[in-house]
Amino acid sequence: MKTVDNSVLFSRATTAWAPTELFTLPLKKMPAAAPIQPERAAPRRLRAVKLATITLVRVLRNASFSILVGWLFGYVYTTGNVASGLSPAEQSYASYVAANGAWFHGVFSATIVVLFAIRLTPEKFVIQAPRNAPKPDGESASCSLTLTQCSFKLLWRMTPHLIATTAAEVVGCYLLIQYLPPSGRKYKPAMYMNSFWSNFVLASADYCTRDIYSNETIRGLARRQLREKKKDRSSARRHSWMSSTPRYLTLYVRILPGVLSSLIAIVYVHSISLFVTISRESELLAFAIGSIALKLTLQEVAKRHLLSTATPLPRRLMIVLVSTPTILVDTQVRMLLLRLQDVNISVLGSALLALTEISVRTCKSILIHREVQHVLKKRIEPTFGNGKETAVEPTPKRRVTITADTEARGQRHLVVHAAEIYADMYAEYLAMGCSYAIMFFFGDHPQYQFVAAAEEKSAYTQQMNKFTIFAFQVGVEMVVDLFACSVEALQGVDFTSFDQNDPFLTFFMSLLAFANVSISAGLYIRS
Repeated sequence: MKTVDNSVLFSRATTAWAPTELFTLPLKKMPAAAPIQPERAAPRRLRAVKLATITLVRVLRNASFSILVGWLFGYVYTTGNVASGLSPAEQSYASYVAANGAWFHGVFSATIVVLFAIRLTPEKFVIQAPRNAPKPDGESASCSLTLTQCSFKLLWRMTPHLIATTAAEVVGCYLLIQYLPPSGRKYKPAMYMNSFWSNFVLASADYCTRDIYSNETIRGLARRQLREKKKDRSSARRHSWMSSTPRYLTLYVRILPGVLSSLIAIVYVHSISLFVTISRESELLAFAIGSIALKLTLQEVAKRHLLSTATPLPRRLMIVLVSTPTILVDTQVRMLLLRLQDVNISVLGSALLALTEISVRTCKSILIHREVQHVLKKRIEPTFGNGKETAVEPTPKRRVTITADTEARGQRHLVVHAAEIYADMYAEYLAMGCSYAIMFFFGDHPQYQFVAAAEEKSAYTQQMNKFTIFAFQVGVEMVVDLFACSVEALQGVDFTSFDQNDPFLTFFMSLLAFANVSISAGLYIRS
């Protein structure tokens, strides 16, 4: 197989440029499973345990930074409108909600600018290239830009969009809450307004990044000129500011499937908090089962989408699609366990969650292994075609092509499964860290609705109980991940295909932790 340059490529299947190294690596030969010799079984298990340990350590290390981000903004959301000079308890509801919306919009926009700027850093930028400049000749007419330079370049392009969305977010949120009847506050319109404008910023960043790529980079200019050669001059001249509107709307529509899973998770959690009161063990069990079922359904839909696309999607998009519903749903389940007054029930619930997770992951790994073996068996089956096909393309050549295709499909199944596992592990630790941060900062805050019942225990004892449950959840999750990763490595899942130190993923997971705390702040603010 020809090697492919690990560069940033544009694909219609995605809404951004991203490294495609995940599916451009040389495919490993995956012959049919042979009987394992007894003397080779032990070293194979040791290698699997070693790989599982390395993967777990990397996930914990990278998740720690994102959890710290969640804790930082958990504290920020307790301050409210600092410009008012009033304490959080003295601030009005509208002022407090609008201030939280401003915090979210500002941090989210800054992070999105950096995330999309990362995608421009591998490119060569043309020096002083107007829109209709001729194709640059050689490397002397181009230069590379640092992440800071790319961020400022993108920020300059997005400035009008950011000013408009910030004004609409803060002013609109304040006016909406100010004139909304108190009975309508429980529906949390400000939270959904934040979600709408954040999607607008995301589409704006995508649009501006594409525009910079097409008009200021070596490869972008070359591709644009190739497209223009295929068109008439009259159609090429139609490019104006008016044509940017439908292109922008097209990009906005394209990102909707990516945020659909997170929106479903938000609506689910909001509906539970709005219409269901969980006070008994049976209700807790039903909520946990429903949450796990929803999470698995969203993950499976995302997984099937990844496998069904004609062009393999980048690794980053895989982790985005899988981790988003996991962290949003699991945070609420973990937070509910922390809120229970009976420590024994909380510990039992955490243990049941761990048992369920290890069972689901083991079953998934076995099913994926069988599915891959089923795909690989097709390569030895004879291919029958009509006479025309045989005359044009001989059977040996067809059989070689089918063999390569089936091996690629089998490898793709394993890679997507590895992405699912890695994203799920990352999201689980983020969910536990964020849930503890939410309860730590919002538990007795006057602006949030975590009204503690009259208890005989002191505040210190309650905090120690929550920390004990949190530590127990983390310890059990580590044991589950170590065992499950070992089983999955034995089944052929290659965790080494992921570069867990990818700066894009570090920024994205930190953004996800921040958004998770922000959503919880919007859900549980008092009505």
